[in-house]
Amino acid sequence: MRNYLLLFLIVSSVCCVHAQPLRFGIKAGFNASNYKADANTTPQSGFHFGATAAYSLSNQISIQPEVLFTLKGDSNRDPYYLEIPVHVKFSFPAQSRKWYVSAGGYWAYGLYGKDVYEVGVFQTNYLLRYDYGAVVGTGYEVTDNLLFGLSYSYGLANIIDVKGLDWSNENLALSIYFQF
Repeated sequence: MRNYLLLFLIVSSVCCVHAQPLRFGIKAGFNASNYKADANTTPQSGFHFGATAAYSLSNQISIQPEVLFTLKGDSNRDPYYLEIPVHVKFSFPAQSRKWYVSAGGYWAYGLYGKDVYEVGVFQTNYLLRYDYGAVVGTGYEVTDNLLFGLSYSYGLANIIDVKGLDWSNENLALSIYFQF
């Protein structure tokens, strides 16, 4: 499967490259996050911001890595992460603008955070610092420089260091991008 995807990306990159090959930008937005957990948790709202890059393989396909500072967790815990998602983005021309869908993965490192008892969530081995998962998204290019996006991250790592518990992050994000 991986070999077919790689072959598809290579063939697509050779065909009809008209787009700017590399663009940088900034991204910010709001999150609705929670844990997929064995216990009852309540979602919380948060934020994210950071830098993006987009490397066009063709007019329709690009690779988009990002570096984001983001708040995840639930209403009782507020862990802040440095997150690095990488998307493969497929664009669909609609008049002069483009709709897009994306899929990929992310890796995140827990920086700091507290729970309702003012305990550092990463300092006590309560939550593990490393997180990774899958991400899918969609969005719309309003102008050449302005984009809106909606993405969903599904954590695959067990992020709690408590025997018998299985917790992972899930996050819904609404974003605005400005590309240079």
